[in-house]
Amino acid sequence: MNPAAVLALSTTLFLPLQASEERADLDRLQGQWALVETADTQRVDPGADSIRMVITDKTITMLFGPLETNRGTMVLGQSKGAKTIDMKFGNGRTVLGIYELADDVLTICVADAGNNRPERLAPARRQWLEKWKRVQPANE
Repeated sequence: MNPAAVLALSTTLFLPLQASEERADLDRLQGQWALVETADTQRVDPGADSIRMVITDKTITMLFGPLETNRGTMVLGQSKGAKTIDMKFGNGRTVLGIYELADDVLTICVADAGNNRPERLAPARRQWLEKWKRVQPANE
């Protein structure tokens, strides 16, 4: 078979699977999350139950207690074998990250705005890692 035809066929077969995986993850991310911990290259800090992230469709709302601290949109994708998340917030900042979703725990490694996306779930340079635990299950 022609190599170009193989490439075209494999790309066509892969894209719907990738899109369906992203849709499934987006569905699983819906709901409210509490910050468990945050880490950079220097230290690990405990999170707080009062720090919440609410995901509704593709909208992210960040809360500190009852106070909304930021709101934005997110786009899920894949790159270099990692699941990616791009978050564009209302304050004009866009952060690029990768994530892992295991049961009711969401782990996100993000780069400071304007920096390259992390390559693994461990912070380096101007990156940090956040672990979130589901508070309110999706579809409830």
